[in-house]
Amino acid sequence: MKEKKIIHPNYQHLEPELDKLIQNFDARGVTFDYEKRNKMRSVKVNDLNINIKSFKIPFLINQIAYKFFRKSKAERSYANAMTLLEKGIKTPQPIAYYEFFSAYGIKNSYYLSEQVAYDMMYRSLVADPAYPEHEKILRQFTRFTFQMHEKGIFFKDHSPGNTLIKKNGDNYDFYLVDLNRMKFFDLDFDAR
Repeated sequence: MKEKKIIHPNYQHLEPELDKLIQNFDARGVTFDYEKRNKMRSVKVNDLNINIKSFKIPFLINQIAYKFFRKSKAERSYANAMTLLEKGIKTPQPIAYYEFFSAYGIKNSYYLSEQVAYDMMYRSLVADPAYPEHEKILRQFTRFTFQMHEKGIFFKDHSPGNTLIKKNGDNYDFYLVDLNRMKFFDLDFDAR
């Protein structure tokens, strides 16, 4: 099976450990946020907490498309994370992505990022209107979303489960996750 991997320059020294994590994905770390489509595991390497997302093997037509015509979800997640950070939008630090191909198309793909110690997901805020500082967080989230659009970021999965919230002094930081469905372009007022 052919392999493609890209490791962020800051993590190249971890390449042997990262390779082992991918080779032994089902045996290392703790599974969390289990979805039917994808699997996520949290693993500690030295003092670094790493989240690994394993994307479901796509149907045959998409296997072919991801090999020859489109970027895989893992590659898009990595590239989108890099672009977000360049534009000043928080997301867990991207570490690497791995892809494995058969002769016909992509089989397995993985996206690795640093784990963020967050206080809650936006989903929790929506579910609990009595959450402390609820209105303040919503106002800051609205400002964050506006700033994201001002920077030309269209997050197609801007749903309650894809934003992590971390208290930072008197304010809140917002981190975007599940990044494979984004576009970057100037958004006019109607598109927002």
